[in-house]
Parts: sequence; structure tokens; C-alpha cells
Amino acid sequence: MNTTYLIVDDVAMMRAVIKDMLVRFCKAEKGNLFDANSGADAIAKYGKLEPDIVFLDINMPDTDGITAVKKIMKQDPNAKIIMCTAASDREIVQECMAAGASGYILKPPDPEKVREAVEKALGEDLSDKPREVNNEKKVQQLEDEMAKMQMQLEEAKRLLEEETKAKAEAAAKDVIE
Repeated sequence: MNTTYLIVDDVAMMRAVIKDMLVRFCKAEKGNLFDANSGADAIAKYGKLEPDIVFLDINMPDTDGITAVKKIMKQDPNAKIIMCTAASDREIVQECMAAGASGYILKPPDPEKVREAVEKALGEDLSDKPREVNNEKKVQQLEDEMAKMQMQLEEAKRLLEEETKAKAEAAAKDVIE
């Protein structure tokens, strides 16, 4: 089965990190990975692409993830949507699940949690991907790839922190003015 994915986040680096994890840990093919940078874009693209799984950020500038989940679920009550959030606010997660989300992951995403969320949504085990544990060169390549991914995750975390700080400063400025 060629699973199609729609990755929705207003931060390009986060979309890239999730795409990379899907390819590396979930057997995704690059040609089956699509993205959107807003909730409104996600709603429009969902109707055209009909992806098997959507990774959807909760906090976005135009249409938030909760609203997008509700609209996508109206289009397709069987949609499989995995929410992505930097905040582990129980009420927000419960609201997303009540709106129809299949699951959620925290940002920055952990590759194992991404794989588990995909497995749960698809109802299949993806851990049978062949591994060459005894091959020293392959082990070194995997270690190098993991180090690269860790750097990408750190960069994504830094960008999220900067974005949060900028939003807080803008909100404080609005209050002062």
C-alpha cells in the first residue's frame, strides 16, 4: 500500500522534519508526501488529495488545527488526523480528539512516536523494516543519520521557541499600546 500523507504546519522546518521521519521510519515514499502551511490550505488540499493520514499543527495563524479537523471531518468522517502540538494541554488534546482526530504527537516530534501514531492510524505494524545491525558501515550510517535528525529537531525546537517568543512580544506590545 502506498500511503499518502498531508503534513500541515506553518513552520517549514517542522514539515521537513516530519516528512523525513515518515520516509525513514514509516516506509513513506517521497512522492506520497504533501504539505500545507495553514489550516485553510489543509482543508483545500485534503479535498483534492484525499490523503490516508494528515499530520496537523494545532496553532496556526489563519485557521487553527481544531477548526481544520472539524472541517476535514465534515468532508470525510473517516479521515485519519494526527495532531501535532508543542503544548501538552490536556483540554486542547481532548478537544481535538472529540473533533475527530485519531491521535496526537508532541513537538518536537520523536521518530518512535511518529511511527506509533502512523501504525495506530493505519492499523498495521511498520517495525518489520529490514535492519542490518551487524553491518558496521550501516550502523555508522544510521548513527550519522540520527545525529543529523537530532540537529534538525534542535533547530525546529529553536524555531518554535523563537516563534513563541515573537508572538508573546507582539501580544505584550499590543497590550501596552
